[in-house]
Amino acid sequence: MNHLKLTHAKSLIEKFLSTHKDELKRIGLTMGIGRCSYNNQSADIKITIMDSVEINGTTLEPQAILWHNNAEYHRMEKDWIGKSFNNKGYTFTIVGWKPKARKQPVQLKRNDGKSFKCSVEMTRKFMIPEKVMAETALNKLV
Repeated sequence: MNHLKLTHAKSLIEKFLSTHKDELKRIGLTMGIGRCSYNNQSADIKITIMDSVEINGTTLEPQAILWHNNAEYHRMEKDWIGKSFNNKGYTFTIVGWKPKARKQPVQLKRNDGKSFKCSVEMTRKFMIPEKVMAETALNKLV
């Protein structure tokens, strides 16, 4: 008797996604893999299908779309998505927004592939040079 392994289940789903990617794009949808739970006999994998959003020819992931919806409200730039900054010898890239994480909604990916979350204030601190932040603070006082 063969036992189901998580890697087998995920590889089957990824193969399914790659074979249907062009068809989904043709009708304006995007699909992604969510949470997965499994045991020896079955696997439950969340598949998300949603309208795709393209900016400059690049299809955005759901968390990147949420970034575009929330960035300006929090005094950040929409084009920071995909941009990087350095901290403590690592390079961090902004990959999206997680609205359920109220205190640290900014989603980051480190250059070694590990994911992190960050507050809006810290993100602005890393993305906006100190001189610009000081000028902005002065303009608000005047």
